[in-house]
Amino acid sequence: MSARTLSSRQRRELGAATAIVATYYGMARFGLGLSAPRVTEEGVVTTAQIATASSLSFATYVLACFLSGSMLRRDRWRLSLLAAMACATLGCVGAATATTSIAFLLSIAVGGAAAGFASGAVAYRLARDIPVSGEQRSQAVANAGTGTGVAVATVLIALPGGWRTMFFVAAIFALVATSTLLRASPAEGGDPQAVAASEEPGPRRDLALPVLLTVLMGAGSSVFWTYGRSLAETSAGLTDAASLWFWAMIGVAGIIGSVSGDLSAFAGTRLSWCLCSVLLAASIALLPQAAGITTAIILGAIFGAIYVMLCGLTIELARQSWPHAVGAGTALLFATITVGQVVGAIVASLTVDQFGMATLFRLGALVSGLGAIAVWAPTPPVRTRRPADLQRHPTNGAETIPSPRR
Repeated sequence: MSARTLSSRQRRELGAATAIVATYYGMARFGLGLSAPRVTEEGVVTTAQIATASSLSFATYVLACFLSGSMLRRDRWRLSLLAAMACATLGCVGAATATTSIAFLLSIAVGGAAAGFASGAVAYRLARDIPVSGEQRSQAVANAGTGTGVAVATVLIALPGGWRTMFFVAAIFALVATSTLLRASPAEGGDPQAVAASEEPGPRRDLALPVLLTVLMGAGSSVFWTYGRSLAETSAGLTDAASLWFWAMIGVAGIIGSVSGDLSAFAGTRLSWCLCSVLLAASIALLPQAAGITTAIILGAIFGAIYVMLCGLTIELARQSWPHAVGAGTALLFATITVGQVVGAIVASLTVDQFGMATLFRLGALVSGLGAIAVWAPTPPVRTRRPADLQRHPTNGAETIPSPRR
């Protein structure tokens, strides 16, 4: 189903969802890595404190994912989105105005939680308001907003005001995008047929393999997110400005990740994950051998596109494992991606001086590549949404899961 077959309200909802992902991930969360060199140059924080800020952001993100999952199980998706908007606005404004390390660290920690509150809520809302035939593609399109956000953040950092301007604009975008989604979503109350049911998570064992796959993906890719720009400057000889555009291409290419829904529908989720894991591993392994800006940009583009595609496939894993709790499943699996990134970042920070960045990139490629093998492990039978379990939304044509009878 194309966007043209959606109603005007559903298109606004999808556009707002994509903008939320772009703002909360591409700007509020990943903006730290982009702005780190300039923030340290201005003396707001030290290089070591940047690592602390990143760790705090990871921690609050994971906590927010679990809190959001709890909210979604009680159908409180609006509360989760409001929490995301509050964290993004306060965190980004705080970072933009910070003059001390304490203020900056606290702001980054608060802002990091925004994406955790938003991920599951966006998936939850789209799963309940977009017709089943178009939901898979819509989820992938919204998820690909990360790439757009990274690209926009890169452009803003190059403008006067630099990183402070970027964080200010992110705060404004957060308010506008979240308010738009809340207004675009149908009012709840009154007609019980128009109200989406509370989510019903399945057995935890059904998420065992998806958790393993997302942890491997997060751990393997963390070295690229942590040292990719630095390695590009040393191995490929990129200048500071060139490495900034190298990073921008990661974001621009991430937009290609919007095809993850079509890829999964065409090739199946397992084969899609296998192929993407191989390509992700290749982009990580080959970056230390990049001999110039062209090669570095190509590898960065592959990494950005495949990483976002795997994030889109993660939503599909959540749908297949917990078909009655797509939002809660998405929140949990996005949290495990971050857990993998935390583990990978800790290992890298403890061993980079001893083994060097090139060795760490090879190790990251190996871990990422393991996902191509692990995805073929046997799993419990997939429980899909059966026609008898679904009821047709009377106004928008989307199928929703009825509340359980008590």
